Amino acid sequence: MPSFLLLKEMIKALHRCVTTRYPFGPPATIIHGYRGQPEIDKEKCTGCGACAQACSTEAIRIKQGEDTRIIDIFYGKCAFCQRCEDVCPEDAIRLTERFELAGYEKESLRVYNELKMSKCANCGHTFFPDKQIEIMKKRVLENIKANIKTEVQSDLEKYSRYCVNCRRSLSFTMDTHTRKWY
Repeated sequence: MPSFLLLKEMIKALHRCVTTRYPFGPPATIIHGYRGQPEIDKEKCTGCGACAQACSTEAIRIKQGEDTRIIDIFYGKCAFCQRCEDVCPEDAIRLTERFELAGYEKESLRVYNELKMSKCANCGHTFFPDKQIEIMKKRVLENIKANIKTEVQSDLEKYSRYCVNCRRSLSFTMDTHTRKWY
């Protein structure tokens, strides 16, 4: 019986068009949930780099400049796997239903997001993007008890101006060590 169904489908295929006349035919129908080209919301992106770490094809890369961090997305290598969207803590990356990537130049398949980096108040090294530090401070203050909020806020302002190594070495002298809360 399967051979009869196969023969029936083969005869049907002889009388109907099974391909579209791209790009001159009608637009393709996209099913709901189709994983297409990722799109980055530059306002929401903090430059944390979680997307680049999760990207298995290395389509997303972090380029560290003197005072900037650049998130570089190259759609030519993207597998549309959605891992970047899954790991983004800010929901800044969303897969769209767009699949059209044709272009004349390779560079048209790149998207950049440039973020300003913070410099350590002690040693002068750049450490995290400004946006990431601001989001961190906001989230810490949202989840802290009201009776210690003002003290934590002043410590947080001092603490966030230093890189990780300087925080470690200066925390007791700045009187911002986390042990003082226990």
